[in-house]
Amino acid sequence: MNGTTNGVSTHGPTSNTLPASWYREEGMYELEKRGIFSKQWLCVSHSLRFREVGEFVNFEIAGYKFFVIRDRQNDLKAFLNICRHRAYPVIEKQSGQGGRASILACKYHGWSYGLSGNLAKAPRFETVDNFDKSQYSLYSVHLRIDRLGFVWVNLDAANPPTIAWEDHFQKVDEQPRQKDFSMDDFTFDHAWELEGEYNWKAMVDNYNECYHCTTAHPGILATTKLDTYDVKGIKGWIEHYSEPLDSVEHKYGVQPTYFFPNAAILISDGITYLTRFAPKSATSLKLEYEVYRHKSCTDQDFDTMNPFFKQVEREDLELCNAVQRNLNMDTYVKGPLHPHNEKGVIYFKNLVRDVLHKHMEEEQRAGQMIYPARRDDGNQEIAAEEAFCRLACDGIGSKGIPQCGRSTPVPQDAPPSVQSLSTARKAARAQAKHRLFYTIDYVSRVSYFDARSEYRDFRGFFVLFWISLTIMVITTCLRNIKETGHPLRVEVYALLSRNVISLGLSDAAMVASTALSLPIQKMVRGTNGVLRWRRAGIWIQGMFQALWLALWVSWPFLLSWTWTAQVFFALHTLTFLMKMHSYAFYNGHLSETEHRLRDLDKPETADRGKAVKYPGSPSRLRQMDSESSESEKEDEQDLAQLRRDLATELTSPLGQVTYPQNLRLSNYLDYVLCPTLCYELEYPRTPKIRWDDLFYKTLAVFGCIFLMITISEEFIMPVLADSAARLRLTTSLSEKGLILAETTSLMLFPFMITFLLVFLVIWEYILGAFAEITCFADRHFYSDWWNSSDWLEFSREWNIPVYHFLRRHVFFSSKTYFSTPVAMTITFLVSALGHELIMGCITKKLRGYGFIAMMLQLPIVALQRSKLVRGRWVLNNAAFWGSMILGLSTMCSLYVLV
Repeated sequence: MNGTTNGVSTHGPTSNTLPASWYREEGMYELEKRGIFSKQWLCVSHSLRFREVGEFVNFEIAGYKFFVIRDRQNDLKAFLNICRHRAYPVIEKQSGQGGRASILACKYHGWSYGLSGNLAKAPRFETVDNFDKSQYSLYSVHLRIDRLGFVWVNLDAANPPTIAWEDHFQKVDEQPRQKDFSMDDFTFDHAWELEGEYNWKAMVDNYNECYHCTTAHPGILATTKLDTYDVKGIKGWIEHYSEPLDSVEHKYGVQPTYFFPNAAILISDGITYLTRFAPKSATSLKLEYEVYRHKSCTDQDFDTMNPFFKQVEREDLELCNAVQRNLNMDTYVKGPLHPHNEKGVIYFKNLVRDVLHKHMEEEQRAGQMIYPARRDDGNQEIAAEEAFCRLACDGIGSKGIPQCGRSTPVPQDAPPSVQSLSTARKAARAQAKHRLFYTIDYVSRVSYFDARSEYRDFRGFFVLFWISLTIMVITTCLRNIKETGHPLRVEVYALLSRNVISLGLSDAAMVASTALSLPIQKMVRGTNGVLRWRRAGIWIQGMFQALWLALWVSWPFLLSWTWTAQVFFALHTLTFLMKMHSYAFYNGHLSETEHRLRDLDKPETADRGKAVKYPGSPSRLRQMDSESSESEKEDEQDLAQLRRDLATELTSPLGQVTYPQNLRLSNYLDYVLCPTLCYELEYPRTPKIRWDDLFYKTLAVFGCIFLMITISEEFIMPVLADSAARLRLTTSLSEKGLILAETTSLMLFPFMITFLLVFLVIWEYILGAFAEITCFADRHFYSDWWNSSDWLEFSREWNIPVYHFLRRHVFFSSKTYFSTPVAMTITFLVSALGHELIMGCITKKLRGYGFIAMMLQLPIVALQRSKLVRGRWVLNNAAFWGSMILGLSTMCSLYVLV
């Protein structure tokens, strides 16, 4: 290893260990925190540990506390475990421990955050002027998931981080020896830990050589050809190679890889081990292990391999503890390293040394210590107070006497470089307060609109949107006054005023009729015969829903309502069809679960199939093997577990309601008012109604409706009327095509604005108002659909209540009988039919344009996710917006004029 290897310097066969002081001095440990752990990429876990929304794991590495969680968009996010109020931990689990949360709540002053890190509640701060919740989201941590699914984080506050993942780990997940390896074949089994009283580098030194295996690891000696052992240092990782003895089964063959600085993975036929080296101080650490089990690994193999690996780890623990005790005595300084048997140690030593030297040089140039993980919002007052603390700690604040003890006085015999650094730092801080001109701090950062920026606060553009619409209304009114003597046109207002009483009474009757599902549910629960839910009950409910839909869809046609009344009634009818379906089918599932729980009172005749969690698991009950020869004790344990599973399914996630306590009219009325399409036994609630918010949202509803009417009167209806008249006067197909094209182009901008207003009035203001009335706490009715790069992403994010309904009651129900692609096609088919039904009710035409356009989204999505355009976000987002704007105007032209 002469010269350099992959950019890391090496020094030939006479290389020595790092000095013993590097393994015990707190000052060196503090430098490692600044120069290594706060800005290098850290491998912390695997995505298999985060299967469900809200699942998290807490971590603490070198004193830095953070956690990884799966948010409601099914993405993994990482945050510092620090409440933005007074720095209390948001998650109080120990490092390496996980759990599941629906909201991230600080138990100190009650601040709470959403799963995406946004501040959801800051008690009593709502009365504080200029308090902006969006400015106090949890501190985000850079996160990356590699090709194999391993989760990496970088604590660097810079955006983007100073060190890119590719700089040290590009192709680490494409090792040739792992070409046939997939973590999809594994499941997370368990985690465990060890406490070590030694420096983290001692453990990494130990991990990256097997020179000691002959004498210290009899298990490895008995299973491995140690003469084949070798390591290969590549950028920021070290690959380990060895072959098992010919007499040993291949399951003992392993593929270890060390990731600088804090982790290693060990892959075998049946087990994958992830090890985290988590320093606690200069002379202590915690070893945290995650064990992943291959799906084909038998209990016998697992019970053989798992103890084998754990024994090796415990043997290494004792070795390193003994080494550290001698390092602490200040008698040993250094030792020689074998150029071949310990070349992994040499490679790691040079990695550490080069990284720390580089960081120290940066600090020397800056004239101060650099803390990459520190979150600094640029507040000048705070910066001044920080500067005062630094001055005091450097002995300048009070007659040269150190005040804080953070800075250790520089010894007189210190090297000149250290003395010059200390002198420059003290001089710079002492002179700061005497400078006449305002000092500008120039640091590495990107602009707000840069693609790499994580800045997300663009509320000013939202305000600009409303100001633009206000200007449009004012100029339109002035023009109308000039042309007609009246500020507004009244055609659409006349349409809206017709059928109002009839519409109100019919809508009330339609909503009230859905309550018939309640007596149906009481009927299927109260019987154990043919009327049980899975027998005739589900068919009774299905026929009722079909007749109910046919009646209320035809009702506006029988009364000859205007299109404005029809569009409202059609949307409301489909909304309550979904609400009624969810209520009935979820309670039907619970009735079957309750029947099974009661049947277990006589276990000899009861169904022993596993409990079914609605809706994720198939509804078909899976029978246990009748030929199994389990012991009586195991049978009783399985029976108790089944009872617990069934009882858990009958109880709400918040633990306040248990089926059938919910089968009451008051519960159904509450569900009717709640802004959701998926029924649950219980929903999270806010403490009280905020009347000012309710007033604002109600006012916004009428304001948006006024704007939509104005845009329709001024920019849509006249164009459609003129085009319809021109089409009646021509018979030429080419001229008709030109008229349609011109109509579409003239309505591009008005329809885009109308679409945005429809989105706001429904998903922000109407649903928000009903959420306020019912104290419904989950206001996540939409996500950032405007950033969509394909139509599938848009369908998930722009209408989350409908997305949840289709996913729960169509997609998962279809997956019971069909493959995933077929289930997805069925889901799109149902959605397309619903949209076509709405268009048919509005225009009184069945043309199928919308149905065809929606079904074409499937091949378009496949194209957008192909290698040709995948990953080109700007191109795909531009294509999404272009097709959205063009499609809305085209659909209107076709349905109205053709």
